[in-house]
Amino acid sequence: MSGLVHRRVLFLICPTGSWCREDRCQSFFSPELIPTVRPPLEECEAAGALRAAGAEPFVLDAPAAGLADEAVVARLRAIAPDLVVLVTTFGTLDADLAWAARVRAALGAVPIGVRGAPCYVMAEAILARAPAVDFCVRGEYELVFAAIARAGFRAAPGTVSRGDGALASGGPPPLAADLDTLPWPDRSVIDERRYTVRGLGLPQATVRVQRGCPFPCTYCLVHTVSGARARHRSPESVAAEMAAILARGIRHFYLRADTFSVDRAWTLRTCAAIARRAPGARWVTTTRVECVDDAVLGAMRGAGCYGVSFGIDAASAAVGARVRKPPDRARAGAAMRLCDRHGILSLGYFMVGFLWDDAATLAETAAFVRAVRPDLLTVHYAHPYPGTPYHDEVAASRELVVSRRAQAEPALAPAALPAAALRRFARRLRRRHYADPRVLASVARKAGALALDALRGPARRGQIAYRTGLRQPVP
Repeated sequence: MSGLVHRRVLFLICPTGSWCREDRCQSFFSPELIPTVRPPLEECEAAGALRAAGAEPFVLDAPAAGLADEAVVARLRAIAPDLVVLVTTFGTLDADLAWAARVRAALGAVPIGVRGAPCYVMAEAILARAPAVDFCVRGEYELVFAAIARAGFRAAPGTVSRGDGALASGGPPPLAADLDTLPWPDRSVIDERRYTVRGLGLPQATVRVQRGCPFPCTYCLVHTVSGARARHRSPESVAAEMAAILARGIRHFYLRADTFSVDRAWTLRTCAAIARRAPGARWVTTTRVECVDDAVLGAMRGAGCYGVSFGIDAASAAVGARVRKPPDRARAGAAMRLCDRHGILSLGYFMVGFLWDDAATLAETAAFVRAVRPDLLTVHYAHPYPGTPYHDEVAASRELVVSRRAQAEPALAPAALPAAALRRFARRLRRRHYADPRVLASVARKAGALALDALRGPARRGQIAYRTGLRQPVP
């Protein structure tokens, strides 16, 4: 570890609420919105780069571990890091920044940084609001944190830091041209048993396979944090990482992508590689209805895919035109029926509460859901994230943001469509959806097959070992 500026780096997910703290996804966790708490992948990715550089990384996920404030402070002192990075979201920013002062009181002059989506659009404001914060981080964390360990945060690309009387920038957020050159995530820094498949209680690993998205949805943070060009890992790299995790007894995966099947040829090659190198893997992912066909879904199923989340979002033609995501009922329905054909659980994401929603657009959404009939239904609420065109439109409208619980609660409450009315609509839509006998039969058939597969799967012994503590990951 000679020559390093920082040798012991701690990432702190503060006890400020249960939120998805991925850069693109800032959602508040609720049972209706996000089915399971996912591992902090960004922290594992940064830890992999730090470990490769010779440093020792630590991750303290206080919400997942159920740690109270005093326990967090005690852990900070026990770890004794020489650099601390707070993990934040737009919804938790104020509470997380308050923790910077507590970290300073506990650890003295140790440098404190912040990472998360707010750093991309308001780094200067964060540093102005929080005197205890020394720097903000933007870009792909494998690149940024390797540079921080070797040269310090003021010299690293993608950082904004305090200088001598002024702010200093390390330049634009760095993005890797070839994702295969990045080190794999270091998952030894988390307790993998805390992050499980809902309903099965078995550990689920997140593997990032693709970054960036070419689609122009105005409400999405992906262009801000990952760029507008889809960059993919090689199929062999994805399959090799899955095989390595599978060998440790974890069989279930979330393949994280901004749009998994946006490149059809890559998708087919990747599925072939997974089927060949990690034949026991079972996984879910996310994509769009226009990015699947019979061959693609067949290949995904053959490689172990059992669930696909489709980001349909805007189901009203008027709203879809505004947010640059026009709905296509025919394609959406065809995608759900192809999932039925291949035995894949389909989940439809629908978004309401846009600035332009009214009774007519909600009725259009309800009709769309009835027509396309996914297995599972998520109704979430549009949120105006800073850094998106939709945020700017909401700001120009002078509508007030009434909830920071992104996507889990209505963000806006215009007089024509109050938040209570939106909640009632979402509850009624879910009730009607799951009262459909066709939906119940499809979910029972596919979920039953998944449960039986989990019980008799080849990696079952290793998963039970994780659950019972016979095989402990490094905490």
